[in-house]
Amino acid sequence: KNHFDVTINDVLLAIIGGSLRRYLSADGNLPTESLRTSIAVSQRTDDEMFANKVTVVGTTLATDLDDPVERLRVVSQDAAWAKAEAKSGSDGFMELVAAFPPLAVGAMMTMTPPEMFSQAAGYNLIVSNVRGAPIPMYLGGARISAMYPMSIILRGSGVNVTFISYVDGIDIGITTAPALVPDPWRLIDGIAAELADLSARIPKRKRRAAN
Repeated sequence: KNHFDVTINDVLLAIIGGSLRRYLSADGNLPTESLRTSIAVSQRTDDEMFANKVTVVGTTLATDLDDPVERLRVVSQDAAWAKAEAKSGSDGFMELVAAFPPLAVGAMMTMTPPEMFSQAAGYNLIVSNVRGAPIPMYLGGARISAMYPMSIILRGSGVNVTFISYVDGIDIGITTAPALVPDPWRLIDGIAAELADLSARIPKRKRRAAN
């Protein structure tokens, strides 16, 4: 993130975008338009330190781009624009849905075809970046070595990716719909490959300094 002057979240979005591109390309199912994801954006003000005000906005994963650095740049720019739009107070899809009674929302989700739901929401899958404990945690006296999160699959989507930071690392949990994503380990392998590709674009002297 330091070398490319982006955020950690930008890097995570870019590498999952590259992994999805690899997965879909191998099966001949890569769409011409980029897949999109949702990101959570805090709408708290400086006077609302303990308030829980979060909205969800859509942003690109740049799966239509082959170059990993170009993908990272586009992801970073689009995510920054989406966050600025959300912080300006503009209502997103979730705010519009929340305006309806719960029973009405349930009925709409049941009757709406999956592909139309994802189109209305403006994203194909959810990618979350959760801040975890910065210090080691213990359970029954044993140190927790990793945290692998598990999330939910929304209607119209076959993948949910969650990143969670823990101490000095980031753990990844991928939840999939087996009928749509029969081999999820390819996504894990793709993430590792994409991170390696981005790292290879950093001059060796800078990599040594970072280590």
